[in-house]
Amino acid sequence: MSIEYINFKFGELPRGKQVELFEARLDGEVIQCFCYSKGVWLDIKNPAWLGCAQYRVKPKLKTFGELTKEEQKELLYESHYGRIEYLRTLTGEWLLKERGSKINDNSIYRARK
Repeated sequence: MSIEYINFKFGELPRGKQVELFEARLDGEVIQCFCYSKGVWLDIKNPAWLGCAQYRVKPKLKTFGELTKEEQKELLYESHYGRIEYLRTLTGEWLLKERGSKINDNSIYRARK
């Protein structure tokens, strides 16, 4: 189980995974907490490490070329149906990728929500 993708409440995690999260925080990684009311992950500057909350290390964005073949296939499938966005790095905005437009290995994409 990667500490970037934890699907358990902090109190339900084995001690080793709790320690990994603590160490990631000490190493400067951004910790996120799941906000149940909004249904999104939020960056937390000072985690309280509540047993009833979900925490994770903020996932790092990867370019299309850095994705695994399986991840690339999933995005290509979504792209076929016009359901992916790309990150405009100058502004930080996610924009809809036009259906049929070329996918660039150096760009960052995600499936539309």
